[in-house]
Amino acid sequence: MTLFDGTRLVRHDRWEELLATGLTAEELEARGVRPVHPAFRVVAIGQTPGINGGHVPWLSAEVATYFRFHEIAELPAEARAEQLAAMVPQCPPGAVQSLCALADQFASSEQMGRLSLRQLKRLCLRAADRPDDIGALHNALSDACLVSHTPTPLIRL
Repeated sequence: MTLFDGTRLVRHDRWEELLATGLTAEELEARGVRPVHPAFRVVAIGQTPGINGGHVPWLSAEVATYFRFHEIAELPAEARAEQLAAMVPQCPPGAVQSLCALADQFASSEQMGRLSLRQLKRLCLRAADRPDDIGALHNALSDACLVSHTPTPLIRL
């Protein structure tokens, strides 16, 4: 694996092979090659390509064979609301329901993204912290949706 600064991380067995060729650890590290622990794993999370907007999927059948993955189904709306209410009990129930309904609208829109459970929890915490300040919740929602980076025609939606 090559990092953004040019450093290359190699498997432990590959590191041992390189050392067996006569190179020293100092020489390899000077070249930007570093070993990783045998138990090192890369974990990546993301949404399946092509869901919202029909983008061309980069994860073709051929490329998918290189990865082990688990698909986790999204929580139903009722379960998500119960989960949020349990995580943030001081949040007004109406705010939890409204935020979940908004998240469902975003998920069904082709132009907008999704609000993750983490983002919804942050919004619930903000609503619980300032129950009378709707402007603070609006600002937090704008930040979560990256409104400042959204093209103007989509903001009007």
